[in-house]
Amino acid sequence: MSNKTGLISLQSQNQIIMLQQLLRAQFALFCMLSFGWAASAQCDQPLAFDADLSDYSVECPSDLPAACDVTVSANRGDVACVIGEQRLLQTECAATTALGTGADGAIVLFDIDGDPNDDRYFIPTAEGMSLVQFENGVAHITGQVQDVSNAAAILNVNIVYDSGVSGADWDGGFKHDQSCPVTTDVTDSWTVYVMNAGLSYLIGEGD
Repeated sequence: MSNKTGLISLQSQNQIIMLQQLLRAQFALFCMLSFGWAASAQCDQPLAFDADLSDYSVECPSDLPAACDVTVSANRGDVACVIGEQRLLQTECAATTALGTGADGAIVLFDIDGDPNDDRYFIPTAEGMSLVQFENGVAHITGQVQDVSNAAAILNVNIVYDSGVSGADWDGGFKHDQSCPVTTDVTDSWTVYVMNAGLSYLIGEGD
């Protein structure tokens, strides 16, 4: 029996690949901070921030910011920010469809338009999806998925997670899916995140 332990199953690869690097420092101990910025509103004009978000370098780790600059704003919408901090290797995983009891998907949208009978299951396209995990409890998923019933119904994915803790320290419950329980020795080894709604979005394409 195959337990479905989550909506995304991961194959880990240790790589030093920058997903989105807007701040970098190189010294004896590799140190990186990755900023993710987003603003939401009507898309009738190009998005512009009132701060310089380009790459730059510093000499010492102490010169790296410890928090987002709350004064940054944009010409439209609300601005949100997350910092992904990395001092050694970051972990990049290939995201695949979770297989097990019930319907299978990499991303599932439940109750479309409030209809409890309308759930949409999406699997990665040829472009695929990837998850990058940072040492400070932040993770970032990007890529593309398609509806299992309509390959022309596509979603471009940008999901940011934070507040990552070990499965042993997670107190939010729900460590199984489709009534398939998993044992503590498995769930304690997980890293559990909370989605950052201010920085996460899906963009439709095709149908």
